[in-house]
Amino acid sequence: MDISSDRDRTVSLQPLSPSGSDPSVFRVSEPPIVLVVDDDADNLQLACYIVEQAGYTALGAGSGKDALAQAQEHDVHLVLLDIVLPDMDGFQVIKQLRQQPLGRPTPVVALTALASELERQQIIEAGFSGFLCKPYAIDDLEATLSQYCPHPFSGKASLHSIAS
Repeated sequence: MDISSDRDRTVSLQPLSPSGSDPSVFRVSEPPIVLVVDDDADNLQLACYIVEQAGYTALGAGSGKDALAQAQEHDVHLVLLDIVLPDMDGFQVIKQLRQQPLGRPTPVVALTALASELERQQIIEAGFSGFLCKPYAIDDLEATLSQYCPHPFSGKASLHSIAS
């Protein structure tokens, strides 16, 4: 499921040469792709909306199997992965993601209500880059996006500042 629409896609022009010496030559830079995985449709839609408002391209998946297919099909820069999924849990998904050749090391952040110290330790030991406890604040999700998937050419304001 691709939550983003072409109408809302942010495209930035970046100089081809590192020095930017020829300002007439540009390439189109697409926003980084963030894969959001959550079996709760409302949570998925909200997270994808926040990701898109922060200037990223959001892909949504409602199951582990769909997440693995999306990760294989798209050049994903960050995965936000729910732990409790209907077909396989997030621990099984990350294990399979880490076995897939994705082209680059892709950070995977757990989105979870599992908040005990033991559960957090299990998440990190399983290979997650970090975790974000549900329910999370918009600012926390935006900070997670910035930390694990910097988006230097986004000129969009934060969703939190827009809502204020």
